[in-house]
Amino acid sequence: MAIKHLAVLLLVGLALGQESNVLVLTDSTIEDALKENSHILIEFYAPWCGHCKKLAPEYEKAADLLKESGVAARIAKVDSTVEKNAAGAYGIRGYPTLLYFENGQMVEKYSGGRTADEISKYVINKAGGQKVEL
Repeated sequence: MAIKHLAVLLLVGLALGQESNVLVLTDSTIEDALKENSHILIEFYAPWCGHCKKLAPEYEKAADLLKESGVAARIAKVDSTVEKNAAGAYGIRGYPTLLYFENGQMVEKYSGGRTADEISKYVINKAGGQKVEL
């Protein structure tokens, strides 16, 4: 039943022209994303996690703000309950876990604020874009 509802929401979103600026990664796409994006923040989440659900709209807004900034960096997410190889490769034990990567290498675990402004400013600063006070 839940899959049917998700499919309907996806179709409605596509019909309305809503497109997310958050990359959705899988076990088979994460390595390519790391190669193609020299600066990327990846959220490892679980769909049932209350903290992840609360973060989701802010994370979407952060991706929009990042795109608007023009800085060459991306925001992505991985469903760790499905993409177990990707989550296991980075030792994910709790949700949400946000990891920042540069040039394909994990640099640090994000431990900043959970608002769109805080997340986007963090990525902009890390990517060497316009310096913004956090």
